[in-house]
Amino acid sequence: MAGFILVWVVCWWISLHGWDAKNITKIVNGIREVVDIDEALGELHILDRACVLIKTPWLPMINHHSYNIH
Repeated sequence: MAGFILVWVVCWWISLHGWDAKNITKIVNGIREVVDIDEALGELHILDRACVLIKTPWLPMINHHSYNIH
């Protein structure tokens, strides 16, 4: 799998009509290849978001910040 990274993405507010692994895979495959879907999807514990593991050659654009809160 050289040249690729695995990234968890969160899909928010998917309609209940499309709330199954097959439909969410179709949605995310438009971006990148689906590797895995969080088990909570099938168990219907959380219905406002789905966590999907994808394989992508894109490097994540993450800004790391530290904050001191008193």
